[in-house]
Amino acid sequence: MANTTPDTRGLTPGGTSLSGDGSHSPRVSISLPADAKREFDARAKAAGMGTAKYLRAILLDHLTPNE
Repeated sequence: MANTTPDTRGLTPGGTSLSGDGSHSPRVSISLPADAKREFDARAKAAGMGTAKYLRAILLDHLTPNE
């Protein structure tokens, strides 16, 4: 009989829901020129964050209405 269990070795489970209600957090993907990606990575590292968290912070700050 064939093994039908998916191979999950080496996979990291997803994080907590960013929506706060336990639902799936939608993904967005972008492409950048190599030099822009290197600069972005350097700025994220300087801020003590990974690239995804850094980009999320920038986008959420931009989307938050200014008071």
